[in-house]
Amino acid sequence: MSSQLKDLVATEVRDFSSQYGNEVSISYTASNLAGPCRIYPKYGDYTQSCVFRTYGDWWHRAPSAREGFRRTPPDFCSQDYIELAFPEKIYPLEVRIYETYNPGCVVRILACDYDGETDVDTGLCRCRWKTLWSGSPSRVAPVARVFSPPLAPCPFPTDLLRIEVCHDMCDYYTNLDAVYVRGTSMCDYYTNLDTVIVKRTSDPPLDVTTATNNCQSLPPADSEPTQSDSGLFSLLPDEVIQLILSLLDLLSLCCVAQTCRLLYQHSYDSLQYTELNLQPFWTQIDDCALKSLLGRSHFLQRFNLSWCHGNLLTETAFTMFMEGCGTSLRCLYLASCNFVSHDSLSSISEYCPNLAELDLSSCTHIDQERFDALARLTKLEYLNLYRTHIEQEAITSIIRSCLKLQHLNLGSANCIQSYDDVLYELGTHSKQLVSLDLWRSRTVTDEGLKHLSLGCPDLQEIDLGWCPGIKSQSGSIQTLVVRCYKLRKLFLTANRTVCDEDLIAIATHSRDLEQLDILGTLQVSGTVATRLLQSCSKLVFFDVSFCSGISDVMLYSWAQMFPQVSVKKSFQQ
Repeated sequence: MSSQLKDLVATEVRDFSSQYGNEVSISYTASNLAGPCRIYPKYGDYTQSCVFRTYGDWWHRAPSAREGFRRTPPDFCSQDYIELAFPEKIYPLEVRIYETYNPGCVVRILACDYDGETDVDTGLCRCRWKTLWSGSPSRVAPVARVFSPPLAPCPFPTDLLRIEVCHDMCDYYTNLDAVYVRGTSMCDYYTNLDTVIVKRTSDPPLDVTTATNNCQSLPPADSEPTQSDSGLFSLLPDEVIQLILSLLDLLSLCCVAQTCRLLYQHSYDSLQYTELNLQPFWTQIDDCALKSLLGRSHFLQRFNLSWCHGNLLTETAFTMFMEGCGTSLRCLYLASCNFVSHDSLSSISEYCPNLAELDLSSCTHIDQERFDALARLTKLEYLNLYRTHIEQEAITSIIRSCLKLQHLNLGSANCIQSYDDVLYELGTHSKQLVSLDLWRSRTVTDEGLKHLSLGCPDLQEIDLGWCPGIKSQSGSIQTLVVRCYKLRKLFLTANRTVCDEDLIAIATHSRDLEQLDILGTLQVSGTVATRLLQSCSKLVFFDVSFCSGISDVMLYSWAQMFPQVSVKKSFQQ
């Protein structure tokens, strides 16, 4: 006999990868996903909703975009996540996600088993994740909806769910209103589930730890392979075998190593591991998995460990991996890794002398004063510090040491006291700067922007969204587009002072412009905006949301005149 069903609403946001809003605000923040529905069944762009930082494929086209990894599994498409706590543990039978603007981006739902006990060997609290549902992003009707996909049976009660999303097919920002879970406190309820639901649940993915450990049990690959144990593969040149294996993803490569001595030898060749993307397997990457990959990764050049959880992976294991594989490493991505602290930065700066790209976005467990260790990475060209706690002295030291810096993201880095001082350092030392993200950098003023414009003429991308200190009347925006005439992406989001004179300057000097965001300005007219569209022939993205001077009739005429431009204008129902 089953227990009574319970309907619970999320009470707390434990973790998230990005958000549109500010850390100290309640508008468009991740924390809005906790609590009951506030918007549904209304449809539109409401500040009380949870909104992530990006949408569509526009960010992939920007100069700051990074190259993807070759061996990423085709079914992994998650770009953002949010973890939600519930008031008590239950066996989930149904999850309801209230999507109130641009629905269709949810691609995975996971449950966490967190028993609070500490592992004797690692000192970590035991934690495991179970995928309850996964799918692909989709284009759906532009109406508010309750998304409730069929769930796989969960073998444990949980009070922590994780929602993962992919924005690639969204025409504009997705808004989420609330998340409810229905379930029971008794495990035997699953015996009464309809068999159709069970049949629709796929088998769990192969564990990367199991695959790599199984490879270790094979006989040594030091003897000459015979045709009997390697089939016709022994007739192929080594180069052809290596090429074939290079097309496999990581788990498939680990499985192939278990088939015969010949493929075992080739599968363990370090040249197969010049790139390693572990983000799709973040639920399975622990100390053992990382150590099992250590011996074959001596030529590793690009490494993605983003999202890997501190309840599974220790900083000690990461440091050991950096010591063994850091010499040739050029690209390291650690976005939203909650195990990363100042010790990790010390090991990176010590063992990775050739590092050119480093992503620490949403690594919120690093002390403010510890970032100065990155100043030793003098070959850095790309540095993402979005939502980190880096402070003034550390970023100044990094800019002065890393003279090759081309891409810098300081969005929502709220511990920097004076962004004008940062822009002064960039204009003085970072002459090769190509992209700069200053999203929600409240202390940026016209003086800092002018100095940046004069010192960084090769700038192609700048995000000045929600920087209220920049005033159009000073002429700083016009100076920017005149001096930085190579601009391809310019975001002036929520700058209420942007006016027709600024758009005229953009139309005159920014002929390579592809993306422009002037959301929220009240001083731009449709006539001048049309002139800009006529002049900037490469423009493909134009956000004019909440621009009262641009009517819906004007938007319709633009659609006929400039079909190549995706014009964005959000609304509230």
